[in-house]
Amino acid sequence: MLNENQPPSKSLGEARMMAVGQEIRQFISRQYAKVGPVLNEKAKRLWAGATALELGYGGVAAVSQLTGLAPNTVRAGMLDIQDPEIQASPRIRRPGAGRKPIVEHDPTLVADLLVLVAPATRGDPERPLLWSSKSLRNLATELRGLGHRLSAQTVSKLLKQAGYRLQSPRKVHEGKADHPDRDAQFQFIANQRASFQKAGQPTISVDTKNKILVSNLFNKGRDWRLGEDPIPVNVYDFLRLADGKAAPYGVYDIAANEAFVNVGQSHDTVEFAVASIQGWWDTFGRARYPEATRLYITSDSGGSHSAVSRLYKVQR
Repeated sequence: MLNENQPPSKSLGEARMMAVGQEIRQFISRQYAKVGPVLNEKAKRLWAGATALELGYGGVAAVSQLTGLAPNTVRAGMLDIQDPEIQASPRIRRPGAGRKPIVEHDPTLVADLLVLVAPATRGDPERPLLWSSKSLRNLATELRGLGHRLSAQTVSKLLKQAGYRLQSPRKVHEGKADHPDRDAQFQFIANQRASFQKAGQPTISVDTKNKILVSNLFNKGRDWRLGEDPIPVNVYDFLRLADGKAAPYGVYDIAANEAFVNVGQSHDTVEFAVASIQGWWDTFGRARYPEATRLYITSDSGGSHSAVSRLYKVQR
């Protein structure tokens, strides 16, 4: 029969906590608040185990309550702190510990992912990613729709494990079959250039870039400027808002390893090319090659830029 004047009995955990003095509990709380944020999982476990061993009776309950660590973690730390091999090991967890890979409890995940990243025009035309971008976020969304639970970061890891890499297209196909004398043609060009250079005659390489709009427009790239003071530009780059078009043309002196670039507005590439070469000769070439009697020009010619066009021959 219970005595109403007798206080209720405390639980075993509370009784063990009372075995640790108030000053010691405050000390443990202050210490963990200082070192806890910078310790990894292994270091926290070892610190908690060593502290519990020092406290003795009630140490596990006290450390668990004051640090928020699970009692089993504190007990594991008590065992690890007495094992020299675990203390010397660089591993944070024992082999086999920690969360299992997602593919172990979701065996169809990789197969579904590889189906999504396969070429969209191959196989079933009703694939879910036929008309959507194959970004990591979209792949994760589609996989979640198939019943898988994962994040975009997990998709990235799985793709890398499967041999996928983030790659940009590579220009390798020229459209037409290679000319049977392609190597011989390039060898002839190289020999001619070497012959001109050996004789002290100028050899240049010329090329033009796409026409660009001239106006206060946005261009990729950054400049060093003081403070937060970016250059304001137009929101739109419509042709009607531009002041005109300009075409850059470059002349590269192969022997001197120097380039001459000018900008013009000519709509005819051949006329502009000849004028650019004349500008290079008047500015640099004449003084650099005073004994020159010939000029060797290499260019990526074709269409209106063709070296065999009548206008090119007339202009030069």
